[in-house]
Amino acid sequence: MTYLVKQKIRGRTYAYEAENYWDPEKKQSRQKRRYLGVWDEATGHIILKTAERDVKTTKSLGPAYLLDSVSSEIQLRKKLSESFGEDGDIIWPWQ
Repeated sequence: MTYLVKQKIRGRTYAYEAENYWDPEKKQSRQKRRYLGVWDEATGHIILKTAERDVKTTKSLGPAYLLDSVSSEIQLRKKLSESFGEDGDIIWPWQ
């Protein structure tokens, strides 16, 4: 049997669907909750959660910019070419 639980967090009330179950391993009652949305005190209704975004990929460009900036200052590409000849271009990823 499920029931509604309202929980106030930092001044905002959230609504959850809760269900109790028995955990035979710990020999105690436990609770499963499913988030429903924000509880609107004025209307007494739940404002349903918004659709979740589907994030497929993320890119972190900070480290690449930092490496490029530092390598330019110390002339890394030139030093790799002097040390490794033509193989220096294989080591250096930005051409």
